[in-house]
Amino acid sequence: MFTTDKPICKSEDDLLNRENFSKHLANALLNSKETENLVVALCGKWGSGKSSIINLAKEHIEKIEIENKPTIINFNPWHFSGLNNLIHYFFDEIAKELELKQTGKQASKIAESLKFYGEILSVVSEAKPATDLVKDILLYSSIASFAIPEIMSWLGLSIEQLKKIGLIIGIGFTFTAIAKNFIFRLSNLYSQKAELNKISTDKLKEKISKELKEINNKIIIVIDDIDRLTKDEIRQLFQLIKINADFPNVIYLLAFDREIVENNLTVQDGFSGKDYLEKIVQVFFDIPYVTPAQIHKVLYDELDKIDELSNCHDLFDQDYWQKINDSVKSLFKNIRDVRRFINSLNFNIKMLNNKDRKEVDLIEEVNPIDFIAIEAIRLFIPNLYDFIKNNKALFIDDIKLVEVDDLTEKRKYLLNEELNKLPTELKEKICGLIKILFPKIKSLLDDEIYEIDDEIYTQQQRVCSKYYFDCYFSFLPGGDEDGISQYDLEKVFNSMQSV
Repeated sequence: MFTTDKPICKSEDDLLNRENFSKHLANALLNSKETENLVVALCGKWGSGKSSIINLAKEHIEKIEIENKPTIINFNPWHFSGLNNLIHYFFDEIAKELELKQTGKQASKIAESLKFYGEILSVVSEAKPATDLVKDILLYSSIASFAIPEIMSWLGLSIEQLKKIGLIIGIGFTFTAIAKNFIFRLSNLYSQKAELNKISTDKLKEKISKELKEINNKIIIVIDDIDRLTKDEIRQLFQLIKINADFPNVIYLLAFDREIVENNLTVQDGFSGKDYLEKIVQVFFDIPYVTPAQIHKVLYDELDKIDELSNCHDLFDQDYWQKINDSVKSLFKNIRDVRRFINSLNFNIKMLNNKDRKEVDLIEEVNPIDFIAIEAIRLFIPNLYDFIKNNKALFIDDIKLVEVDDLTEKRKYLLNEELNKLPTELKEKICGLIKILFPKIKSLLDDEIYEIDDEIYTQQQRVCSKYYFDCYFSFLPGGDEDGISQYDLEKVFNSMQSV
């Protein structure tokens, strides 16, 4: 019944002919120089297909026969959004993936070192107590622990004693658990550090770099959905990449909306997010442009798969469809829009047919073309949909142009007020669509007299027919079906005055 909104994973599912671009991206990653570190960005708007292109590139890398094929590690920071300390989760996930995808002692050594390296960086980054005094204590404690471990020996403190001290400090700062957690983690790190020969953070990084340089294949770290993170998380992630982009044999493939990321990376006057990003990313790839014709073809192919629509050929007038289609298709900007619409349309058609009406299928009580148009308005312009649904009389009443009365002027004002709320880029198309769906308001808005044949519109089961209007709205969610519009109230008031 529903089409999934998941990124494609196989080239046979590629509907937009992006396989060649994906292969080019994959080859660019494969052909990077020996032991070179590289940061590559794949940029595109939300819903433009970045994840699908990455999957196709990964498929190409997995299929190609080469010696020392790179290890691909996926890290989706959005899965950890809202959790404290992205740094810790990053290195922990990379280490786990490395252990899973590479066998041998070398991979285990690198994984162990990465976990510990991430733990060091994350502990220091979490030192954010409520007062400057506590901040300084924790910061200096961190420096003392990692830079001069001999101090602990000089004081004659064991690990267990350090934990007890941490507990006392933590109780003392009852307003926060940061101090206690920090000291406990610090003591654990101190234990691990002894096992790693008490080397400094810089020395540990050098050790990891040496180990990475010795492996025979590259590691490609794919980081997707960056633009879904919060502002602070985006900054934290790019700071992390900036500091660790020089690891040899490591390639970062980042996917994001460039405008969103640049805006969130603007940290100070005179230094833009664009400049900051370009200092980190060496190669930018833009998602290939998808033509409207490609998107519309996918839309039409999906519409053809809906059985309820294909069974209404007698009401599917091709000339009328072309008039409606020209405006409706302007609402679809990407494949994600198509999938959302098809799912919604499919669901509401099923609802229409499952109503407790045994004598006739309700799909036979609506015009399929109008049904598609009204559903597109509901999904993409919900405010306009609600306005139409809650102002039935305004859209289907006869027009008086010879003797324009106050009610007609009010009707015209209400219509123009609502249509003026439409986005500039859509206004012309949607106004044209509304005039086609509801011919009577065409006379009203264009100040011209058009012949209106109510009988034909009723035979065609159009939304503009007073006999069929409610069928298009009664089964759909939203709105107040028992309400009365401003136009209805004034209509009743004017009728009373004329009595």
